Amino acid sequence: MHAAVTRPHHLELLIASGAEVDPVYNHGITPLRAGLISCSNAGIPRVAQSAAVLLAAGAAVPDDATELVTRIGTNLEFARSKFNPDFIEETDAGLAQLYELFDVAPVPGRVTHEGTSRIQVTTTDVDSRYDELWTLLVPVSGPAANVQGEALRLVGQISREIAGNGSINWNNDFRAMTDAIGVHLASGRPVANLDELAPTLKRIRTGGADAADLRSMKDAAVTWILANPDPTLLPTPSYRH
Repeated sequence: MHAAVTRPHHLELLIASGAEVDPVYNHGITPLRAGLISCSNAGIPRVAQSAAVLLAAGAAVPDDATELVTRIGTNLEFARSKFNPDFIEETDAGLAQLYELFDVAPVPGRVTHEGTSRIQVTTTDVDSRYDELWTLLVPVSGPAANVQGEALRLVGQISREIAGNGSINWNNDFRAMTDAIGVHLASGRPVANLDELAPTLKRIRTGGADAADLRSMKDAAVTWILANPDPTLLPTPSYRH
């Protein structure tokens, strides 16, 4: 059932043959929740159809269904400008079906910064501001257009590699990305704790930093962007990714 969660017709055959609707594995994950957790943008139509099949057969709604469906919608809206136009109509229909099935408010379309006006945020805490700035400034792929967006993108790239991948891909590009963050945070109106950040960035540069180091880098990037709200054109980066 878990393996068939992206194949609605297979689910129907299994259920018709007497398969259990809510079998669990890996700490209690049901097929429905597994489908929502793993749903990619391209997989939205199939997951929506499978969710309809499972719910019609009596599957339990996951406790975090609203959060999971909202994440699916957020990911699609973030990448919409780069999404294959041949499939967007089908994908939007699938997303609308998920919103309806789980009674979730549709995620608003992404609003991005136009590149010239002052960068402003409406939220107050660092994490919310990070998310808001990411939506405004970070492109779907490749470097950002301005230093502010690139500083944030590099924080995300480095954090994912260290915290998510255990630095398995750590190389000269990631070291150059860390160096670039130090340069950005020292430019314009530098962050007040730049001297304190130096050893933090040095540890991050090795790929062996801990969660506290990554947090300090994230907080510093948000603080620097808000102190330097006028977009600065990004020079050609010396790193890939």
